[in-house]
Amino acid sequence: MSGWNPPPQSPGGNPGGFPSPPGGSPDPYGQPGYGQQPGYGQPGPAVPPAPPAAPPAAQPGWAQQDQPGWGQPPGGFAQPQPGFGPPPGPPPPRGSNAGLIIGLVGGGLVLVVIAVVAFVVLRGGGGDKYAISTPQTVAGRDRDASMESQLATKMDSFKTQMQTMTHGKVSDLSSAFYKDSGGSGGALTGSTGVIFFGGTGSIGDPATFMTGLRTSASRNNTIVEDVDAGSHGGKAGCFQLHSVGVTITECAWATSSSFGAIVPTKTGTTIDDTADLMRQFRDGVEQKK
Repeated sequence: MSGWNPPPQSPGGNPGGFPSPPGGSPDPYGQPGYGQQPGYGQPGPAVPPAPPAAPPAAQPGWAQQDQPGWGQPPGGFAQPQPGFGPPPGPPPPRGSNAGLIIGLVGGGLVLVVIAVVAFVVLRGGGGDKYAISTPQTVAGRDRDASMESQLATKMDSFKTQMQTMTHGKVSDLSSAFYKDSGGSGGALTGSTGVIFFGGTGSIGDPATFMTGLRTSASRNNTIVEDVDAGSHGGKAGCFQLHSVGVTITECAWATSSSFGAIVPTKTGTTIDDTADLMRQFRDGVEQKK
């Protein structure tokens, strides 16, 4: 399954993963020093053999970091399946916070929504039916094929995990990265862009979704604030994650047949601004059947 849904006008970005981590292995083999040569006419002392070379130094690599512990919410909320290990640390920033956001998204921002959707979906529900798409332009922002390529591996993992945890009841999943074009978004104008992740299926009761979202977020000492879900109804909430000196805000919504979440890559955004942007995105990606 492709990690990205191609926009109507043009193909999506090439699949890809994170850039290779920087750094190489230092040369562990120093040059041995030469002993003093004996003078002519008299034997010199035996030269001791050179000590064995030191073993190669460990490759610096990207250390596996423990991710924030979301824990299992009460009432049997689903947990990530075994084998979905913690992602490597974020790559060095490239003039923006996008790499940092990618790491934080893998560490919990999206995983908490996946766990809650998996719990709610298994209980069923009714209501209006919606479809989710990822058009070329949403809320004045265009899709960014380069960033989608960096996120593709991560989002493929999210989609596989969601399908497994919901037993296929949520199989129509979409994701995209929208770069800021500087033309809309209020206080978020000038941000790098917005990560979107959402889907459709038998989501269940939106109120239960919000209860689960609050419970899961509280495991990381994060408070979920209820916000206006917009003209399509349902329930919505926003929460913030504070890590490595930055604050990341995520907003998510749910109906009985759809859900979605956005994460602006500009750090320090307020809940009010992100909630407003979420409603703009929802109007652009969610259509009533």
